[in-house]
Amino acid sequence: MTRGERGGAAGSSAIPIVFIHKNNSEHLKYSFAQAKASNPKSTVFVLGDDSNTDYVGIEHHRFDRYFEGAAKFKEVYKHYSTHPVAFELICFQRWFILKEFLTANRIEQCVYLDSDVLLYANVTEDLKKFSRFDFTLCWNTIGCVFFLNRMEGLENFCQFMMDIYSKKDSYHYDKMVSHFAARRKNDLPGGVCDMTALQLYNECNFGGIGEASYVIDGSVYDPNINMPHPGFVMENGIKKITWKDGQPYGSFVRTGEEIRFNSLHFNGRAKKLMDRYCTAN
Repeated sequence: MTRGERGGAAGSSAIPIVFIHKNNSEHLKYSFAQAKASNPKSTVFVLGDDSNTDYVGIEHHRFDRYFEGAAKFKEVYKHYSTHPVAFELICFQRWFILKEFLTANRIEQCVYLDSDVLLYANVTEDLKKFSRFDFTLCWNTIGCVFFLNRMEGLENFCQFMMDIYSKKDSYHYDKMVSHFAARRKNDLPGGVCDMTALQLYNECNFGGIGEASYVIDGSVYDPNINMPHPGFVMENGIKKITWKDGQPYGSFVRTGEEIRFNSLHFNGRAKKLMDRYCTAN
């Protein structure tokens, strides 16, 4: 199937939106509904399991049907994090799952969203902002809003991870191990995660990876509502949000401008706030 065939209405060129999620977490209903409301012509996919099949207007696929590459990655994976193995491993594996799903369904472009992201923008229109890049990240490392323009970019990133963990790329493997060692030495939690790999890949492919959390044409994709980045006023530990015509805005510290948020990322404990910021029915 072509990109247009996998969009929303028949003949539509709206790009698909993809989520990958295990279990039926409470916040899913908000992220799914918000994506569908803001992009009614786009097909919204969830690559999930048997627990999250029953969402109206969402096309569900079992992610374990697209697990060949993810299984091979598990064979070479080494764990360098204070977080549980299962938590970190699936974050790496999701990129292999996404690649196989898109390939199997002949989808060349999409937007992948983390399941704790609320989307307010028309991503088919915004794809034009990032057309020169293979894909986008937020804050140089986060794949929470991942505009994929060229499958080759995702394929290359998956191979990059395989090469690191199979030690064909021993330099970047050593950098990952050193990153974990530095955090342990300074009593910091976490360690090596898929964001570490994304950052290294970004550095190696300067000019090929876009940044969705830069302010472009008066709007921005939020990398983390718990942080001021890329420079917003905070209130009670999260970005201070005001609303205009059903759209969220924040005050940009450097200029005082009101900047529209194309999305908000409710990382960690902020997930419990998603119902307050969801504008979908």
